[in-house]
Amino acid sequence: MFKINSGFMGVFKLGDNINFNLSVASALYIAREATQSGLHRRALCKPICVELISIIEALLYDLHVKARINTREGVGNILASALEYIRTKRLDKMDHLLKSAKKHNLLGDDEAFYEELDYLRLVRNRVHIQNDPPKLDQDEHRVFTDETVERAEKALERTLRYMSLHHQRPDHARGHVKDFSLPWDAHYPDEDDVAAEGGAP
Repeated sequence: MFKINSGFMGVFKLGDNINFNLSVASALYIAREATQSGLHRRALCKPICVELISIIEALLYDLHVKARINTREGVGNILASALEYIRTKRLDKMDHLLKSAKKHNLLGDDEAFYEELDYLRLVRNRVHIQNDPPKLDQDEHRVFTDETVERAEKALERTLRYMSLHHQRPDHARGHVKDFSLPWDAHYPDEDDVAAEGGAP
């Protein structure tokens, strides 16, 4: 477990809810590690993936809300043209948030990372058991795997680290949200490792 600074959050209550959902994820990880059954361990991959990917969506939503409403404070490292575009929109679906983030390089300019996030969006949407229209593999146990959990961990960690590094708020607006505790060993121990995979410019 490790922490990432939360001083970039625009909507404090959303930050609190992200922390709640990280605590839910932590409980799922504890149950996953404690189980002796491979079947039960695999079954926990779905709720873990849904939690982690939903948190990514919430972070993208927060960044767009912050860009839209913080007109006096501003938002560091976002071009004025991007802010002007975002302020004319009310984006609340992960698909639209990702398209906007990619268009304006809100999480850096690594196209492969945005493609990974879009794949994970499809994974998260498999929370709907009926799978209509069909997306990804028809068998859920082939979608929600240990590998997919790791991909979701890496994506969430990169998103958090990028936002913490590039989208921090001024000093007076920090400290209202508890720092985010992630319930796995860090995949990117420092900023250089994030930059190496395109997480930072």
